Amino acid sequence: MQAPSNTETARRFFEAIYAGDFDGAFSHHAHKDYRFAVGSADDAELRAAIPWAGHPHVGQSGYAELMEQLFSEFEPLSFEARSYVESGDKVFVEGHFRFRHRITGKIADSD
Repeated sequence: MQAPSNTETARRFFEAIYAGDFDGAFSHHAHKDYRFAVGSADDAELRAAIPWAGHPHVGQSGYAELMEQLFSEFEPLSFEARSYVESGDKVFVEGHFRFRHRITGKIADSD
């Protein structure tokens, strides 16, 4: 059986994460030195407002720290991964998210 492509592995990783299987996502679909970076394409204002965007979060602990920062400040309303693009050993995932700021109630809605 052939190993899945990096793109398929990324899809499976996010499917497991969104299904609530955090440990399984990392044990089955991520390298121990997994690197995740948040970006907000075409939204400079949002990118400037997010202190944890644009730099890597490494491994399961880095991803957990990112999620703690994100979800302590925002309530997730929706996220849809729309495209996966593989380049070398990297997979870029673009999607659309909608979060509510827990204190102000303002909605963050961006790609």
